Amino acid sequence: AVLAFPAFVSAEGPLKGKVVNQSNGGTPMADQEVTLFKFSHSGGEPVGTARTGGDGSYTFSDVISGTAYYVSTEYNGVAFDSDPVKIGSGLEAEPLNIEVAEGTDDGKDVKVAMGHFIIDVGSTGKSLQVIEMYSISNGGKATYMGKPTADGRRETFRFKLPAGAHDVYLGAGPNATPFQRTEVVLSDPIPPGNRQAIFMYLLDYPSAPVRFVRRADYALEQLRVLLPAGGANMTSS
Repeated sequence: AVLAFPAFVSAEGPLKGKVVNQSNGGTPMADQEVTLFKFSHSGGEPVGTARTGGDGSYTFSDVISGTAYYVSTEYNGVAFDSDPVKIGSGLEAEPLNIEVAEGTDDGKDVKVAMGHFIIDVGSTGKSLQVIEMYSISNGGKATYMGKPTADGRRETFRFKLPAGAHDVYLGAGPNATPFQRTEVVLSDPIPPGNRQAIFMYLLDYPSAPVRFVRRADYALEQLRVLLPAGGANMTSS
């Protein structure tokens, strides 16, 4: 699961913006379908669609005060989202622009910038629950589509799981997806900007002390580890 986490800006409607192609110097994208989403407890809920004009512009007039929105469009099979905005500040909304991008197999501009591990004792007291979160950055102007694999799929990142890992889930919370493999293979395209990859798993330990060894799959600029209170130690090499 590769996720983007937004920051809200307040403004007044209507919502307007443009769709441009950042790979081609900001060329306007005409006749592109744009979907308006409102934020809800279950995530983004589509509430309207519009098509861009010859200059790449679109407008949504029927927006509700007190509601948070964002817009999205699909290009070459990849979804591109705008920044979110909350209606009702009395200020005119800044344009909600969407920058789409061409695809590339070259991952030279993509890196795993930071890792964040949360390690705790599982609910049974006989296992460790490990959550791994990675900040993935694409500093280029094209969407990294991943490397072709033998089965015809695409692979953007691969993370090896520790021996004995089980109850593996991609994502976190109620929308986490079960995953039964010894490696976490991500196939989601990586558009320009920042994304997060999250997965979690359990490791059994019948008695204390337990030794947890994890080798980084990629060169990380920074690693943060949150350990359970009381007696846990960490070393690196």
